[in-house]
Amino acid sequence: MLTRRHVILYGSALGAGTALGGCADGTSREAARGREEDSSNESVVKDLQATETWNLVNATPPPETQVPDGE
Repeated sequence: MLTRRHVILYGSALGAGTALGGCADGTSREAARGREEDSSNESVVKDLQATETWNLVNATPPPETQVPDGE
C-alpha cells in the first residue's frame, strides 16, 4: 500500500535522479571543451617561457653594472 510518505520519498528520488542525469550530460561536454582549451593554452605558456628564457640568457647587462677586475 502506498502511503503519502512513500509517494513523497519516491517522487523525491525520481526528481533527484532526473536532475543528476541532466547535469551529467552537460558536465561531460564542458569537460571536453575545457580540455581542448587547456591544450591550446599550454602551447602559449611554453612559448612565453621560451621567450623569457631567451631574454634572460641573451640580455645585455644594464650600464651601471660593474665588470669584475681581471676581465
